[in-house]
Order: sequence, then structure tokens, then C-alpha cells
Amino acid sequence: MVNVTGSYSLFRALGLDLFRLIFQSLFPFSDRRLPGEHKKIALRKNRRIASFHCAVHILPCVPSLLLAALNIRGYYIGGELPGKSGQDDAKFGALQFAAKVHELSIHASIASMLYSFLRYELTLGSGVPLGALHSGQRFTDLSHLWSIEFWGTLKSRRVCCSWQKRSCFIVALVSAILLAAAAAPASAIALIPRLDMWPACGTSFWLNASNDGLYPRQVNLSHAGGETCSKLGTSRDFDCPSSGYPEIKAFSNFFQDRSLNFVPGRTLPIFGKASTRFSNVTLKLGRNPDFITTATAPQSAIADALVMAAAPGPWMAARYTGMNYGRMREALIKVDASQVVTRVQCSYLRKFNRNTSEVLAFPTFDPHNQTYTSLSQRVTDEFWGPAALESYATGWASLRWIDLPEADFPNATMGAVVVLPSPTNATSIIYSTCNIDSRWAPGTTWRFKNTFFNIWSSPSGVTGFDLGRRMIEWPWPSIKTSIDYANALVPPISDTFNAPTTFASIAETAGIDSTANPTHPQVIEAVLAMLFTNGLARISSNSTLQGHLKGGDQLGNSPNGAEWGREMMRYGDAWTLNPSYSALAVSQDWIKPRLEILVVGYAYSSQGIAIKFALAILLLHVLLAFAHTIYSVWTGLSSSSWDSATEITTLALNSSPSKALQNTCAGIERVVTMGLPVRIMERNEDGTDAKHLELVIGEAADGFQPKEELIAQDDDAEYVRLRTNKAYGALEVDS
Repeated sequence: MVNVTGSYSLFRALGLDLFRLIFQSLFPFSDRRLPGEHKKIALRKNRRIASFHCAVHILPCVPSLLLAALNIRGYYIGGELPGKSGQDDAKFGALQFAAKVHELSIHASIASMLYSFLRYELTLGSGVPLGALHSGQRFTDLSHLWSIEFWGTLKSRRVCCSWQKRSCFIVALVSAILLAAAAAPASAIALIPRLDMWPACGTSFWLNASNDGLYPRQVNLSHAGGETCSKLGTSRDFDCPSSGYPEIKAFSNFFQDRSLNFVPGRTLPIFGKASTRFSNVTLKLGRNPDFITTATAPQSAIADALVMAAAPGPWMAARYTGMNYGRMREALIKVDASQVVTRVQCSYLRKFNRNTSEVLAFPTFDPHNQTYTSLSQRVTDEFWGPAALESYATGWASLRWIDLPEADFPNATMGAVVVLPSPTNATSIIYSTCNIDSRWAPGTTWRFKNTFFNIWSSPSGVTGFDLGRRMIEWPWPSIKTSIDYANALVPPISDTFNAPTTFASIAETAGIDSTANPTHPQVIEAVLAMLFTNGLARISSNSTLQGHLKGGDQLGNSPNGAEWGREMMRYGDAWTLNPSYSALAVSQDWIKPRLEILVVGYAYSSQGIAIKFALAILLLHVLLAFAHTIYSVWTGLSSSSWDSATEITTLALNSSPSKALQNTCAGIERVVTMGLPVRIMERNEDGTDAKHLELVIGEAADGFQPKEELIAQDDDAEYVRLRTNKAYGALEVDS
């Protein structure tokens, strides 16, 4: 009789038999010195021993629970992984190695559960199909799903149990295979931190402008900055809609190159009072041109307020006790705010001869087909009148605005006719008609921590590729401007300049000359898109940030004690108004945007589909392991036998041959053979209390016979069910 100890079961369950033998070799009277193998208990019923067998679940489940808690709660690490700086590659290698160890421990845990199920069915249950005998080793191989062993198990009709029980076994086996296959990526995804932008803190702030004042649908001369903006002088007023003239003129210099090798810029910097905003432009010029000419830019008032309101944010986040934001790689400060988006489409160049009549026709927005809608004859005659023609013959490119009727152009902001430079004695002029469509689009305005004054923006869910190539129908509310406001976009220039208007100066810089260059309309589109976007983005630019930081504006040495710091960390209201201003804010309907600070670095988080799937896999395994532990401790059943191919093979060698396995010594190729029922039973000859176990295989049969018992392999032998806590090993061998 063998002395079974808890340590033996523990070492066996953890796969550390070799270390147990090395430990026993240190004792001179160990049974290791006895010749041969001793008898062993095949199936034990002891809760203490059963609990030792469940120790294999501890190694994978504890890390899984820790990783789940870490990712669900969220933990920001910083711009680099902890440890020596500049060694992230080595650290990631160590984490990948740890993920592999965790995966292998999950496989060992799954194998323990699967073997527990198999051993119960083999000894106390109704048996298992022959093809499932080695599923405890094959479940880590995904190809097992299309092997004849698996399909023999699936189609077996000889196992003496109900179809529900057989279905449970199939579900358990398939679940083990899929869970083992998903363990590797799940462990790696949960264990290795991800480099991304992570929410750190945020606050609201006040801007002394109403929503209608900042984003008007009807724009007129009252939005043009007053009398000081009626003419462009040497001094610059950032509240004027034409204030971006120097930047647009400099940007237009690139348009002189119209070749296919030309790679135009896509970003126009626009200077303001407290910020430099970047306007995104799509062009129909150069290499890889867009289909639609567009421009978009953040609102000047929002950009300037964002610079000031977010100034203490990154400082506070980096120094707030209990956080690792001080190790951030970068920080992104963003606010959700609408912005202007403009598209322009111009006609092909047309020629008008004096003393003739011509109808003005404006294009509609179809990037693939040029379609036009004509204006009434009265408007056309006014445009081609003698006085108008005289104004075109100046030697400069000229621009005249046309108020397009809403019935024919429902979304048009303004129409424009651009006449190429022509001398006073010219008998004809060359022109292009343009349709301008500006709208207020919901978007996001942002800046980075290390680029304090630089502001970017983009419409929500829309990229520059979408604007320039794919978006034909725009869902945003349109803007309608008056001709007076449009004139304020291109005011006359003071005597210190040569060109009569800002548009004429820009057109000259852009290379728009008197020649009928077919690329002139594309350049005109870009210039008009930038002019309207720049002007509309400066509406209410004199609005400023209001209020003060809660608890005082002094930053001090630590933000933890400051009320505004606590407010910002919980996404509250770090900026507040004095009581006298609070009533004013309500009466004038001031807007209250909310900014958010996101830090760039490595972190654990449950954001994203991949990590959610990974955590679901790990927690599913923990749930199954917990259920298996409860079942094992409750029943007290456990076994250390037949958990390797060698032990199963040894048992088969010590068993009587079966008639059902005829012609299988060189291999098995039929699915029906893999479906033969198998049990481990005690062989009792002549009624004696034998202590030998054999692998008993049933006969093949056609049809489904659920109540048929396993057929004995020897007519003279009797097989009985294996008994718990009984040692086996006696074997009669012929001398």
C-alpha cells in the first residue's frame, strides 16, 4: 500500500514530479530506493487531496484577476515603462515572456479540468469515445477540430449515455480548444501596456459670447469688425475678417507651380491674438489632387480661450499626487466646438465679348459632372453693364459678389465672378463663376502641451480625405452672408500697396494672369475657400475667457491643496465666475465649453474591443477554474493517474486485446473506429479481489443503442466499476 501525501498530489498537480523526486533523494530511507513501481490509488475521495489538485488554477487565475482589475480600473504608467530609461524594448521582451508563461499556466489549468472530466467518465461514468482518450494533450492544437479523433468523438453512438451528456462533453472539448487558442493573445493584450492618449483631467470654462453670436447663420456687416476693418492698412487688427490676408498671400505663392510634380501644402497657419491656428485645405492641384476644394479652421475665440484656460492643466496633472502624469510623453488638450467648413466650385474659364449678351451660370457641387444653373436676365444685364465692365479693365484680377437665389442654390453662402486681369482697351474679358458654400460643422479643437500657442481642429468624424474626395452631401447647417460682409473679406488696400484690393494682390501672387490657363479656376477656388474660412472663423474674435481659478490663481508648489486642482482632476469646474458676472452670463447666454486633457504614454485601460475581448477570455477561464475547484472540493474526487500519453499507453499495454480493434496495429483511418466506447474498469478473475485495471473497449455496431453496456473483451473475465481509495497494480504475468 502506498502512502499518499498532500505534497505528492501538489507536486503532481503542478507538474513538478521531478523536483519531488530530487527532494526525496536527499533522504536515505526514501522509497525511491525500492525496486520497481508500487501500487497506486487510481481515484481518491479526499477533500484535502482534491484541494491540492486544484492548486494548478492559482498560478493563472491570480494574474488574470490582477490584470482584469488593473485594466478595468485603469492605470497610467508614463511615457516610458518603469525602470531604466531607454530600455523599453527589453522591458517589452520581458512582458512578452511573462505573457507566454501565463498562457502556459492557463493551458495547464484547462488540461486539469479536461482530465478531471475524462477520468470521471472513464472510471465512474459511461465511458468516452476512443478518439477523446488523448484530448487532454490535443486540446492546445487547433487542428484537432478537423481530426478524425474529434469527428469520431462527435459522431460516436456507442457511448452509453444520453445525447445531452455527450453534447456536454463535445461542448467542453470545443470550449477547451478555443479557450486555449485564445489564451495567448488574451494574455499578451492584457499584460502589455498600450501607447495611446489617456484621459487625465478636464474642466469647463466661460466665454463671453452666445452660441448664436459665435456661430451665426446669417452673417452681415455687423460681424465684420466695424469701420476700422473697411480698409486694409499697415497696422493689423485681428478682429477684422481680412486679417489673415498676409498668410493667405504667402500660401498662394505655392500656386505658381501648376505642374504634376507640384506637391501643394495642406496646412495654412493663421495668426491671432493669443494663438496660431492651422487651417486645413484640400486642393485640385499638383500631384494626387483632390476632387473638391475645401478649407476649415478653428474659431479664433475658441482657440484663444483654449490657450488660456488650459494653461495650468498639464502643469497640474504632472504634479498631482497619486498620479504618474508627470512622466507623460505629451499631452493633448481638446475642446468640442463647431468650426467653419467651406467648399468652392468654379466654372471653366469663359470668354465674354463686349457689346454682346451673355447669361451668368453658376456651378452646383458635383465633383464628377459640371452642372450649371443660370441667373435671371436682369441680374446678368446689371453685371455686364458699361460701368461694371469699366471696373474690370484695371490690369488686375477683379472680383464681384453675386447673391445667389436660395430657390436655385439652397446651400450657397455667396456667389462670385472672378475676372482675369485685362487691359483698359481689351475687347473681351475672361472670367469664371464660383459657388461658395460655408457651414458650421461640429468638431474638435485641440493643442499639444509642448506647442502652447498652436491650435488645430477637425470636423467630428471627418478627415481631410473625406472633405476633399468623398463627402458630396454635407449634413451641417449652412451660412448665408451679405454682399457687404463679403466685401469686408477683400477690402481695398491703402496707398502703400500697389494692388487695389487684397484679392487682386493674392491673385497676382498666385499666378492668376490674363492667359486662359485651365488651372486658374482651381487656384481661384482655393483662394476663395481660404478667404471665407479665415473671415468666418474670426466672428466674435473679441470674446475672451471669463472668470478665475477656484481658490485663487496662484499655482504654488502642489495643486493637491488647491480647489481648482481637485475640480480639474474630477472633470469639474476649475474656472468660476464672480457673482456679478454669473448673472451677466445667464442674461447674455454665455457659452460654457468643456476642455479635456489627454496624456500620451503607456497605460492599462479597458478601452477598445481587443482588451475587452481579452479580459472576457481571462475571466471566463477564472470562472471555469473556480467552478471546477468548488466541484472538486465538494465531491472530494481527484486522481493523479493517466494525465500523460505515456501512462495511457502503459495502461493499454497492460490491458487485454480487443476484437473491436482488428487491423489497427498499423494505424486508424476510419472515423467509426474513433467512436468506439472506452472505459477503465477493474478486472476480477474467479471472484477474487484482484487489483488490476484495464482499458476496456466496446464492439462496433450499427445504429444507436443507448442502453447497451460495454462488451467484455474476454468471455471468462468479469469487469467491475473502479472503486475509490483503492490501490491498484497487481498484474499476473506468464513466467
